[in-house]
Amino acid sequence: RYVGLGSIWFADFALLHRVLGIKDMISVEMEESRKKRLLFNKPFECIQLKLGKYSDVFPDLSWEKPTVVWLDYDDTLKSYVFDDLKRTLQRLGSGGLLFVSVNADSLQMQDVRVEGNLLAPDAALRLVCGSENLPAEYERRLNRNQFPALVGEILGAAFRNVITFERQELEFRPLMNLTYADNAPMVTYGGILLDHADLTEFDKLSFEPFTFMREEVQSELAMPHLTPKEKMAFDQLLPRGKPPKAEELGFELRLQEIESYWRFYLQYPLFGEYHF
Repeated sequence: RYVGLGSIWFADFALLHRVLGIKDMISVEMEESRKKRLLFNKPFECIQLKLGKYSDVFPDLSWEKPTVVWLDYDDTLKSYVFDDLKRTLQRLGSGGLLFVSVNADSLQMQDVRVEGNLLAPDAALRLVCGSENLPAEYERRLNRNQFPALVGEILGAAFRNVITFERQELEFRPLMNLTYADNAPMVTYGGILLDHADLTEFDKLSFEPFTFMREEVQSELAMPHLTPKEKMAFDQLLPRGKPPKAEELGFELRLQEIESYWRFYLQYPLFGEYHF
């Protein structure tokens, strides 16, 4: 089963249905006023629409099947994010996957109020995320450059704390810690829950060419914008063990852009241009 948060685009649902063949899919949409538009854009009959907040819909969900959950919040960090994360981890079985996406702009911590009083950024983060999920000296990492990596660590700690104290029969293995820009800095963090038998099989898996998975440090997804001709030229130099040199390309790219495309070229989206 796949459970995702609602959108009129359903891009994640279409991808998981086409690539993985998942037919049991639930889209949770908070804004009930969009019901007609959501039903109109729903790409497959196997997608069931549930209206309401995830926390309200959650008690009606069943967890017998292995389930992939993507809590794709476009909101800033809120305490309910950690509540939803916890309640989901409490119910997922072995083989279940949970991913959480949140806004990772540090400016959000400058406007948190309690009873009308503005909190200091470090106090705001402690209130929203819970002190148990904060790493040592987090106060020094509240600038915009360091905040996405801090958010990844906070989410990782939240996952591990739930498993350690409430799901001792399972192991947690992180699979993704990405930062990227989607109008605002974003972070997606998540992984898989495994019992002893599944963990033995999981450890046999190879994650090539998904080199950005299972890394300790956060990966930044910042792909260059390439024309179709440029993409084809770059692809003809790949795969290889290290990034090609700039002079091999035949066109200008910064070294950071070359390394990023070399690393993620298999995940680079394919675009088409239509003229009406």
